[in-house]
Amino acid sequence: MGDPRLPPELEHKIFLAALQSNFNDVGNLILTAKRVHDWLLPRAFEVVILGGSRDFPVPLTLKKFKKYGPHIRSLSLARPGVSNGSHESHFLEYISHCPNITNLLIRTPYFAVKTRPLQDALTVLPLTQLIVHVRSILSIPSRPQLLQLFTNITHLQLYGYFLPSYTPDSNPPRLRPFFPNLTHLSLFYEQDYENTRLAVQGWNELRLVVLWYPTTYPEIPLRDWTKSLNFHPRLVVVRSDLHRRWEDGARGRGPDLWEYSENIIQSRMEDESSG
Repeated sequence: MGDPRLPPELEHKIFLAALQSNFNDVGNLILTAKRVHDWLLPRAFEVVILGGSRDFPVPLTLKKFKKYGPHIRSLSLARPGVSNGSHESHFLEYISHCPNITNLLIRTPYFAVKTRPLQDALTVLPLTQLIVHVRSILSIPSRPQLLQLFTNITHLQLYGYFLPSYTPDSNPPRLRPFFPNLTHLSLFYEQDYENTRLAVQGWNELRLVVLWYPTTYPEIPLRDWTKSLNFHPRLVVVRSDLHRRWEDGARGRGPDLWEYSENIIQSRMEDESSG
């Protein structure tokens, strides 16, 4: 009797398709056989979400992070393993085992980059995309180390409102000096948009500015913002689920915030040219 197994190439494709269609079953899939484990391991751990309602389906202890961390390219963190200690120490432990992260979402306003150990952990990462609370950037003093930390970031999304306490001495929000290579910036939509305007105006390197607000908010009519928010030619207001949009983009299941916004800009340009 011949070998009942399918050709390895076909079997490989089938398991990858199964992983894509039902990621929550990743724990069972990678235990099917050693060859399947080896096939799926890099893909299964490309995107990891820890904390919150959309946690990674496989329990990931720090011991497992040491093993699987190098495969992670996109990481979403919300207070992993929090006890009565510092939030930042827990972030540091997890992030330190993920040297290849390019896309990082930190879902807590308590994160800050002012402590040296966490700053050092982030500086060595090849980060190009970062989503973080606005407090994490504006509540810290400007210093040369921060330029090194954020120099590779090209896509930055900040959530949370600009507040006077984040802008000492009533100076404009201090974003541009931290991000010399930034091309895509997303800020939380505010009706009092003066701080947003000051943060963006004159920043000619920006190719896209997105003002974002969550799907739990009522939709903002187009007429309410198009007349006043004209301080950047490629600005768009987007109503979106931050976490789901990030995950869909990271897993290749749909456009992330940037692609979605670029599509809106493209449609706008086509409408203007046809009109």
